[in-house]
Amino acid sequence: MLKYRICRKIRRFDRLTLLACFCLTNALRALNDAKFTMVVSMLSMWLIRIGLSYVLAWTTPVGAMCSWSAMVVDWIARAIAFVIRFKRGKWAKRAVL
Repeated sequence: MLKYRICRKIRRFDRLTLLACFCLTNALRALNDAKFTMVVSMLSMWLIRIGLSYVLAWTTPVGAMCSWSAMVVDWIARAIAFVIRFKRGKWAKRAVL
């Protein structure tokens, strides 16, 4: 029962973070900043999503169900990185309009 309660709490955040992450990724790609989005996506996937999934699966009683929470943490990290990049305006130097 605890597994399902944890998953329900995580699902409250997954759609909002997914929306912010992918909308900003595509916006930055369209503004000719694809290299940054690719590097951030690859690093966060390997370091956060896969690394945290492995650690949580073996150290918590929930087991493999924690991979979903690691994915949400990955989306949050990506969204934060893309918001910072967008607000700083470094993409404007590369933008071809």
